[in-house]
Amino acid sequence: MARYIDVDKAIESIRKGAGTSMQKMFAECCLLAVPASDVAPKSEWISVDERLPTRPGAYLVFTCDRRISMCHFIDHYCDGNMQFDDYRVIHWMPLPEPPKMKGGEQK
Repeated sequence: MARYIDVDKAIESIRKGAGTSMQKMFAECCLLAVPASDVAPKSEWISVDERLPTRPGAYLVFTCDRRISMCHFIDHYCDGNMQFDDYRVIHWMPLPEPPKMKGGEQK
């Protein structure tokens, strides 16, 4: 039976663990180089108080005014402090994979 890894949690563990920054960077690169499974685990909302994404990009978000939308997680001020581009985000989750189209092309 296959085992699934939450890449964001694994990277977070690597960053908190022992070792030099070079060893940690190498471990992250190795982890990200492993091909992903065709079966995705069920996504659940993650509170921003619990944790934030470990990589920049687009995410599905839930805001304090009870709206669901897509939002970007970026470094606004180029100072290494990542944040969502909407201050009202209270929960987030990764975007789902796009649908598979006939012929393998997406339109």
